[in-house]
Amino acid sequence: MKREWIIAISAIVFIAVVVFFLPKQQIQVPSAETVPSTSEAESALANTTAQPTTATNATGWKDSELKDVRTGGKFKISDFYSKSILVESFAVWCPKCKTQQDEFKKLKSELGDSVIFISLDTDANEDEAKVLDHINRYSYDWYYAVSPTQVTQNLINEFGIGVVNAPSTPVILICPKLQTNKLPSGIKDVAELKAELTKC
Repeated sequence: MKREWIIAISAIVFIAVVVFFLPKQQIQVPSAETVPSTSEAESALANTTAQPTTATNATGWKDSELKDVRTGGKFKISDFYSKSILVESFAVWCPKCKTQQDEFKKLKSELGDSVIFISLDTDANEDEAKVLDHINRYSYDWYYAVSPTQVTQNLINEFGIGVVNAPSTPVILICPKLQTNKLPSGIKDVAELKAELTKC
């Protein structure tokens, strides 16, 4: 009986110490306002299309300096405004991204330099060495760059979080008239890419 009383008192003292002496900032209970609902989260990930935009309201990602991993040269997407531009957001680990790049490769072999192809690695955990290995392994020969943090954020601001969801194979089309449109999610084959290019 005495032992049970000692255990009970010890438990009460322990609880009192935890409640009154543990720093409040260590106890973080998320409120309903800070936790997104399931529908909100699904809606964010489902955001795979965007309204066309023009250079007047773009967020600056087209004018940011990028480094071509393949050649080491510097370029800006805006350098190529006189042509149609296909910009892909990808990650090296993503199998669907490779499939999309294979379609780019086929299309580039048909159209040559009349269309500019740019692949932006938007995975913050990947670096130039990993991208260069990927390029060399599959003999891709267009512009590749590791997306700077601010460029990635600007893309998200303009097109939504889906633009960095690599398995949805995000592709953005920029026409010579500067109309910019994120194409539907999923792998776009050569025929589909050609159809989108004819809209420019």
